[in-house]
Amino acid sequence: MAYIEVTGMEELIKECERLGGKGATENANRKILKKAAKLTQGEAKGKAPRSENPMNSGRKGSRTGKHMGDNIPLSGVKNRNGSLYIIVGWDKGDNSPFFYAKFIEYGTSKI
Repeated sequence: MAYIEVTGMEELIKECERLGGKGATENANRKILKKAAKLTQGEAKGKAPRSENPMNSGRKGSRTGKHMGDNIPLSGVKNRNGSLYIIVGWDKGDNSPFFYAKFIEYGTSKI
């Protein structure tokens, strides 16, 4: 029969508890959300409509020379009732030079 003596077990248990605590889980979830949001942003970028010359499209005061798909915003990580989330895209109150993206995203009776 063999006998094994283990030292430092208490420290190991404390370290495992620290690593597996709520803070570590929330940090991992935040990192996962950010990566998933980046993937979603890339997918949306490929599906966004593009004009041949962005300087000729849109109203004159809002022409940026850039395509909507290249400027899809990401919000920071938000927490509502214990649920973490990130918003990819424009909200309905957006007033940026790419304000028209909300019409494409949410729809309108005119388009």
